[in-house]
Amino acid sequence: MTNINESALWEKNIHQIQRGERVVGGLDGVANVQAAQLANRTQYLKAAIDDNPDLRGFTFYITESDPDGTRAGLAATTKGQLFRVAQGVGGFISFINYRNDGGKAVAVAYSNAAGSAMAFKDVATLLAFVPTTAHALAMDASSGSLYFWSNGAWEKAPDPQQEEIDNLKQMFGLMPDGSFAIKGNNGVIFHIGDLGGIIQALEAERTLSVKNAGVLSSSELPFIILGANGLALALTKEGVLNTVSTSVGGNALTDNPYGLAWSVMGQNGFAAALTTDSELYIKKLYAEEIVTGGESSSPQALNLHDRYFDTDGNLSPVNPDMLKMSGWGSSSFTQGGVGVNFTSLAAELGVTDWNNQGQGGETSFHVAARFGAVPFTLKFPDNTLPASGSVAVACQQLPSNYYSNYLKSYDGTLHGVAGNLKWDNQLKSLSFTRAAAGDAVALSGPEDFIPSLPVTYRDGVVLLWMYKNDLKFDAVTNPEITMDTIFNNVVKTVMHVSTMVKRVVVIGVFNDSAYGNDIYKTRLAEMNRRCKEKFGPLYVDTQDYMCSAQIWTDAGITPTPSDLTMQAQGYKATSLSLDAAHLNMAAHKAVVENVIKSHLLNLNWYK
Repeated sequence: MTNINESALWEKNIHQIQRGERVVGGLDGVANVQAAQLANRTQYLKAAIDDNPDLRGFTFYITESDPDGTRAGLAATTKGQLFRVAQGVGGFISFINYRNDGGKAVAVAYSNAAGSAMAFKDVATLLAFVPTTAHALAMDASSGSLYFWSNGAWEKAPDPQQEEIDNLKQMFGLMPDGSFAIKGNNGVIFHIGDLGGIIQALEAERTLSVKNAGVLSSSELPFIILGANGLALALTKEGVLNTVSTSVGGNALTDNPYGLAWSVMGQNGFAAALTTDSELYIKKLYAEEIVTGGESSSPQALNLHDRYFDTDGNLSPVNPDMLKMSGWGSSSFTQGGVGVNFTSLAAELGVTDWNNQGQGGETSFHVAARFGAVPFTLKFPDNTLPASGSVAVACQQLPSNYYSNYLKSYDGTLHGVAGNLKWDNQLKSLSFTRAAAGDAVALSGPEDFIPSLPVTYRDGVVLLWMYKNDLKFDAVTNPEITMDTIFNNVVKTVMHVSTMVKRVVVIGVFNDSAYGNDIYKTRLAEMNRRCKEKFGPLYVDTQDYMCSAQIWTDAGITPTPSDLTMQAQGYKATSLSLDAAHLNMAAHKAVVENVIKSHLLNLNWYK
């Protein structure tokens, strides 16, 4: 009988006999290939063991110059040889056994310390090992978990800290609706909801709720809570707690739409109120004793020069500059010379720095881009910003160039290069022009064009009248435009106003005198509703005023029967119109004076 010729060779793969192969014997016969390969591996392993019958001569130690001990082991062995590294005193593992894999140390086994569990590099290796003793204990070194041998199989030992973990799970955990709660013996005591970022602390039947809250801090203000309209609460370095507005009604905190610093509501209205000018009003006061004339002290209040770090990491003012105001939107700021109505509004309110950034035909996309809230992301030909001159660019936000021919030209920077973005009628495209010649710049792909102007107006009062032209989009030819993207443009623009005590209003839009498609009217009503629900007292309604009897008195115009019919149908009356889409001067002035200005005064932003 002949034997298979064996070689000390590590076979990478073991042959699998395939269907159709003829199973024959002999030196190279298929029937003997697998056995030969396995025999070669056996000889290889035996040679490795013979080369290292006892690793005591190949034991190395961890030193400062050799942090894991493998450098010395690799230097003293050749490819395929084994060595071990002592792991020090006090651990589960005494030695790690390595194989020299062509100059790389590969861990192959762990030696356990006396009286401790055997250690394996991972759970798969552990579970594959069959011990020779009935009460073996082993450890998965990758996780630190212990296993014991029972009834011919490994079982994971209970975690000694499991009881504490179970207790924590009872105290902290997810509610059925996906929100997070901290629970005590008598039920939930602290709750963070997953809808609207609602945070609640509950005790018995009383509830304290802070909606849409976020927490920030900086070296100037150690603790800050942000609400939807800016600063809700701030703690100064001196330990003084500041709040912008607090309204107490009955047993709960309620919304305060009047711009008061602090108020207490009774059943019939205000019981007490503190204005932003520090004037305290109390309807009726009962006291056993009132002492005046003594020494008084007042906490340090937030002032115009306080700063905080915004979500972009920029140091920004806490309070807005009420003498600075800008308007951003479309033709309602400019068409037919109506810009003078806003100039008069600013002067009447005492504003000394008014900037009208209205541009006829623009959409919320263009306004948000120029304001910096949603910068246009531009794609350059061959991903190269040219050394000089102008170049046609594509906008990722508006690939269909919807109304982009109305874009108000504006300056900014892209990849650190200053330039100007405008619409080029000859190219029928947006065009970027470098401010100064320089080296061509290779870009990795589309990049944001960051405008420069809004930086000087983000800390002032901002008027947004910005989404009327969006509503006539075609879902087929302008697939990038949806009601959600329009709404998000408005929200992001409001949030981009840098001050924490925000002074920004969103002005709702009004219907044209007629529409060729009723869907435009439906969209307008939906967007006005969404903005009103989102911004509350910061939303200014013009559509209802446009259809009211009061506008005729305020504008000094006598309506015709046709006008009244149009109002009843929700359309802008002809006698109030410059054209189908715009107000005439008298009607526009009535809106600015009796709706927008009145709203700013009712918010107590101005006197």
